[in-house]
Amino acid sequence: MVVNRLFDTGAERSFVREDVAQELGLRGKKLSVTVHVFGSGSKDLQESLLVRFHLSPLSGEPKKPIKALTTKNLCDDMFQPLILLRSWPHLHDLILADKEEEDLTVHVVIGVDYFFSMLGSTIVRAGDDDPVAVETYLGWAICGTQPPSMPQTPTIPADKPTDIECDQLLRNFWELEAIKISSEKEQAQSGLAQDELERIFLFDGVRYTICLLWN
Repeated sequence: MVVNRLFDTGAERSFVREDVAQELGLRGKKLSVTVHVFGSGSKDLQESLLVRFHLSPLSGEPKKPIKALTTKNLCDDMFQPLILLRSWPHLHDLILADKEEEDLTVHVVIGVDYFFSMLGSTIVRAGDDDPVAVETYLGWAICGTQPPSMPQTPTIPADKPTDIECDQLLRNFWELEAIKISSEKEQAQSGLAQDELERIFLFDGVRYTICLLWN
């Protein structure tokens, strides 16, 4: 079974999702576990199983035994950024399990109880601002920052039509507020009406004269 694991030195114990343990048919001792969440003063008490299983890289070897507590949920899906190995010569020869940009479900959390026993002996470094590759028994872990894989400049498609219904609602609102919003046709008709009004109403400086139409 292929699982996604997360190294977390902030966790005192290692954990595995309940559904993964059930699919593997794992059995173990039932324990009551108190869970403290980072940044929260509250703590939850839950039932958990202490199970044993092995972890290995995709190649199948070496296999590392591990004991972990079961839990229904570990964390939200983790975003795996696109790792551009060609951008850093010191990473060219490394084989990574995950290279594509995607959301990954975490199945196993490796806490501080097994973190250091999972580390290898090789660390690959380059410049101060370049990512660092750390060898583990499960493959290479890339640490540090990297440039975003996609342009971050916000864009707005110019050929996308506006929402007609929303546009009409806004037009009606402003017209009710007596702010003039009219089309070119409406403006032309308004201009003709104004000319006709000035022709009918004549002002000689003292009084208005109105021209009446007779049949």
